[in-house]
Amino acid sequence: EEEEEEEKEKEEQEHEEAEAEAEEQEVAQTQQGDQAELGALEVQVEQEDAAESSFASDTEDLLAGLNESSLAAAAIDAKAAAEAVVTAGEAEEEEKVAQTQQGDQAEQGALEVQAEPEDAAVSSFASDTEDL
Repeated sequence: EEEEEEEKEKEEQEHEEAEAEAEEQEVAQTQQGDQAELGALEVQVEQEDAAESSFASDTEDLLAGLNESSLAAAAIDAKAAAEAVVTAGEAEEEEKVAQTQQGDQAEQGALEVQAEPEDAAVSSFASDTEDL
């Protein structure tokens, strides 16, 4: 009986040791899995950081390009506006010249009309003077 009891205790102890060893192996495997997962997450974070950095750089480049394009467009708009002002000034100047020419022609026509009766009066006066 004592031998059986000792053997039972020995078997229980071996069983407990086997369970403890299995538990240790399970913990070790879990730790390895956790470490592998942590390593994968670190790699993923590094890739995301690199992608984010690249995106930020690309965005800055794009914004710089847009700013350059905007400045170029603004310069083109300013040049066009200046040309429009010059063209408007030239058109206004031409309008003034045309109005001055029309005024001069009208004044010349009025002087010619005025000169005709005066010429007729002078001619009549000269004729009357000759008659006298």
